[in-house]
Amino acid sequence: GFSASEIIISPEQILYTGSPIPDVLVITSVDGLNYARAAAGKMKGGILLIDETLEAPTTGAQIIKVPFRERVGARNSAMFSIFWYLNHSNIFAMDALKDVFMGNKISEKVQIETMLKF
Repeated sequence: GFSASEIIISPEQILYTGSPIPDVLVITSVDGLNYARAAAGKMKGGILLIDETLEAPTTGAQIIKVPFRERVGARNSAMFSIFWYLNHSNIFAMDALKDVFMGNKISEKVQIETMLKF
């Protein structure tokens, strides 16, 4: 099945945890596209990262197609998309994400070097 996550990253205190219009939207599967289509339609700016095999929805965001699934397979495409976005945005230090990844059981199955091939 698919899963969806809303993540808020801010240097300031976060007082509201909803995100009706995202600044960045990442879509790696057809199920994710169906789930996120309405949110993408509300975007007047920001960035939509979408797997290159999917047709981008109507949106006011900048659309960037990335071969998430081709690089790491369907199972790990969402995780890879986080590494990819962080590498291109520099919103926080890559070492922080590497540390979290290495502390998780997924690192027993997927080598971190796979996640770092951009």
